Amino acid sequence: MTKYTVDCRGVRDFAGFVAAMNDGLVKRFGGDWNGNLDALNDYLSWPKEPYLLEMENSEAMPIVLGYLSTADWYREIFKTCQVGHREDVARYIAQSEAGRGETLWNMILEIFAENAQFVTLRFGHTSN
Repeated sequence: MTKYTVDCRGVRDFAGFVAAMNDGLVKRFGGDWNGNLDALNDYLSWPKEPYLLEMENSEAMPIVLGYLSTADWYREIFKTCQVGHREDVARYIAQSEAGRGETLWNMILEIFAENAQFVTLRFGHTSN
């Protein structure tokens, strides 16, 4: 089984996580992930054979991609979303700011789980 490694060392925000995923996986197949979660779902299925994705130095990701990052992410979505969706997005922002609801990290882990037929996820730690 082919192994790809995403090194999360130094990741301090969602943009850093996107860059780490691009470097460790997506760019190897000619892609360039921009942070859209639907696109992440697609990228995980690009390798032709099942593979192992090792997330190195990912211990801080539940905090880095926690409620504060989630609220920021929703604020960015709010800027360009259709008027009919703004009320929902505003509610998600308020929930995230209050430390409730789903975090970006939870959403990403769900996407990995939904793609279990392609990707086996393993968390590892590498010392400095």
